[in-house]
Formats: sequence, structure tokens, C-alpha cells
Amino acid sequence: MNLHPLFVHFPVALLTLYAVIEIVSIRKLSEKPYWFPLKAIILILGAISAIPALGTGLYLKNQAKALDYPISRIMELHELFGILTLAAFGLLALFYAINWISKNRIYNSKLWTTLVKISNILQRRPVAIITALIGLALITITGGLGGAMTHGLQADPFIAPILKFLFKL
Repeated sequence: MNLHPLFVHFPVALLTLYAVIEIVSIRKLSEKPYWFPLKAIILILGAISAIPALGTGLYLKNQAKALDYPISRIMELHELFGILTLAAFGLLALFYAINWISKNRIYNSKLWTTLVKISNILQRRPVAIITALIGLALITITGGLGGAMTHGLQADPFIAPILKFLFKL
């Protein structure tokens, strides 16, 4: 039984939502006291829920290897982009959590102070937009590769040119 599709859609929706609200900033909303915690919750839940998605994908790949099914280059790239997506959003979620904790508690270690400074840099407008765009690009390519495995290389008109480039079609 393939559980991977059951675990994939929730993190994709949350992480895409996070990226969109980070990119399309509405000044009236961003000034509200609940805006930062809302973005943090969406991002952190998205990153945490991506862990079982990645795990079930790795399980499928290992199962295919154990049954001597050929592992396609698309599957390997899908795995790589899935790991990169989780790493990018996971790191960002970690720094959001650090920032959120620092707003409610005071820690006086040099490491904590450095982490808070990095977190503050990542949440500045231009940097936040760039990181959100990178995350959105990674999740789009990951999903496109997954769709190509299940629906064919030409099924998605947005990802087809990327697949053509990657696979020299």
C-alpha cells in the first residue's frame, strides 16, 4: 500500500501557503500582533508534516530496490529535491521557532544570541522573499517530478520544460 500520497499533500499546502503569504505581504496584516505567530505555525507545521512525506517516499524507494525494480532518474531527482525542500523549509522553520522563543524568553548565551541574529536577518523583507521563492521553487520541482512519475513527463505544462532540460528530451 502506497501511503506516500496521503502524507504529501498537507505539507505541500502548508509550505506553499507560507511561501505565498511571505512573498505577497499585506502591510495591514503584517503589522498585526498575530501575523508572525501565524506564519510561524504554518511554516513549522508544514516542515514537521513533511518528515513523514519524505519518510514514506524513502520507504517506497527502498521497497522498489528490494524488489529489484529499476530506480528511475526521475525518482532519484524527486528524492533529492524532496530532501532539499525539507532542508530549506526545515531550517527556516527552526529559525522562526528560535525567533518566536526569543520573543517570550531571554537566554544569555552567545550561541543563542547568534541564532536570534541569524533568525532576524532571515525574516527581513528582501531575505524572507528570496528564501520563500527558493522554497517555492524547490517544492514545485519536487511535486512536478512526483507528478511526472505518476502521470507522465508531459502531464504538467509548467514542469514539462524543466523536465525537458533535466532529461534532454
